[in-house]
Amino acid sequence: MEKIWLKIIDSRSNPLYWPLLFLLWVISQFYRAGLFISNLVTRVKIRTTAPLVSIGNLTVGGSGKTPLVMEIARYMLGKKLKVAVVSSGYGRSNTADIDFIAGQINGIQIGVDDVGDEVKMMAESLPGVIFGISRIKAAAAGRIDRNYNPDIIIVDDAFQHRKLYRDLNLLVIDSSFDTKRERLFPFGRLREPLGAIKRANTLIITKANWGSAVEILASFLKQHFNKESILKVYYLNDEIISLDKRLSIENIQDCRIYFFAGIGNFGAMGTHIKKIFPNLAGLRSFPDHCRYTHSDIKRIKGDVEKYQVEYLLTTLKDFVKVRNFDFGVPIYYLGLQLDFGLEGDKLFSKLDGLLKK
Repeated sequence: MEKIWLKIIDSRSNPLYWPLLFLLWVISQFYRAGLFISNLVTRVKIRTTAPLVSIGNLTVGGSGKTPLVMEIARYMLGKKLKVAVVSSGYGRSNTADIDFIAGQINGIQIGVDDVGDEVKMMAESLPGVIFGISRIKAAAAGRIDRNYNPDIIIVDDAFQHRKLYRDLNLLVIDSSFDTKRERLFPFGRLREPLGAIKRANTLIITKANWGSAVEILASFLKQHFNKESILKVYYLNDEIISLDKRLSIENIQDCRIYFFAGIGNFGAMGTHIKKIFPNLAGLRSFPDHCRYTHSDIKRIKGDVEKYQVEYLLTTLKDFVKVRNFDFGVPIYYLGLQLDFGLEGDKLFSKLDGLLKK
């Protein structure tokens, strides 16, 4: 369904899709009305003792929220602070509220079905972080605040979660989308009208080295939303990583690489991968938060054999789900580092300021 929907909204110039687009536009008007009513009646109900940072976005699909959550959590851990992360655990099959630390619940290692692929990925990368998982993030934040007394709470994907008071409201905008031309869901990718940008304290443009019109986007945001606090984050990749190896991308660029992933913005990622690996053997896209079935694995194995792949590559989010499968060749994930450029200190100064309150 996701692929069909994306195909429709990306085909606005094709008259064949106009009847379906009109239907989506009508639904989006009801969605807009629902948002308006919800915003009128929703009030902040939970305020935590610990400073709370919300990291969210305006669009459906991947925009770079989770890498930013991880980067801020690492920064705080580096200051020897007790850090908590709250998430809905999107895509998990277990619907119970779960709190855990060091990747374990009662001595048992948490799984993707328990907490979702993104939380599993974060928990393995940030073993010192306390995690609170719940569909109602305000409740999870309050519970974590009471039971663990953290120094700071970071809430993933909370921009629309307005029952929760936040001390710093970060809004992530993906540079690979033309945000200023987006439409409201399901006619487009926007979760809220663009006017919601005014609620953010700081705008963070992610994948700033992927988009071709980053400065135009930044200028648009400053001009229309009076936002001077705009940071750009650059995505850097210099290695691929497996369970037991790290390889420099520079040393394997001429090898036959095959990339697959189940992420929200595969198109931009695919373009980026092609630039990194000019001898790319193949690409395959799966739905975001894909639960890989045996038939999915079989397709990948078939591609590996067909294209005589030397290195099988995916994202860390997918790696935690498929690393134990036998693909016939070693599987790696693409290492990622965030570069905040010359103005990155502004964000971390704001974070430090929260701790002094």
